[in-house]
Amino acid sequence: MTRKTTTPPVRKTHKPKAPPSARTAKPAVSKPPRSAHPAAAVPAKVSKPMAKPALPKPQSCTAAAPTAAAPSTASRDTTQARLITALKHQSGATIEQLMHLSGWQAHSVRGFISGVLRKKLQLVVDHQRGEQGTVYWIREGAAASTAGGAQ
Repeated sequence: MTRKTTTPPVRKTHKPKAPPSARTAKPAVSKPPRSAHPAAAVPAKVSKPMAKPALPKPQSCTAAAPTAAAPSTASRDTTQARLITALKHQSGATIEQLMHLSGWQAHSVRGFISGVLRKKLQLVVDHQRGEQGTVYWIREGAAASTAGGAQ
């Protein structure tokens, strides 16, 4: 049996760089004068003086007084108000239902329940695991205990 011997691969040697004076210079790019720039040919815009804002018309003393406004939380349709309404419902709400109402992801809904409802608004939120998932609801008439710290 004859063995073939292989020669190791030949390494290429690194060519030293030529000194800067021996390198070929790139041709200089000349810039057009500023007056030849296309944007300079367009005349500058002249600003117009602003008109004075119209003053509101004075209301007469005979105008009817506005009626008592509804509570601001009931009139505003915020995500927080929708979620609280769903959680105050007798059957409660699952994470999936709250995700659908708010457009949030599951971790954001759980953070809202923990951070806003329990800690900031001091509401008592109960939960129970069921076949459909964990059902959350706000317990009516109960306030979270602040003396005990975290729940």
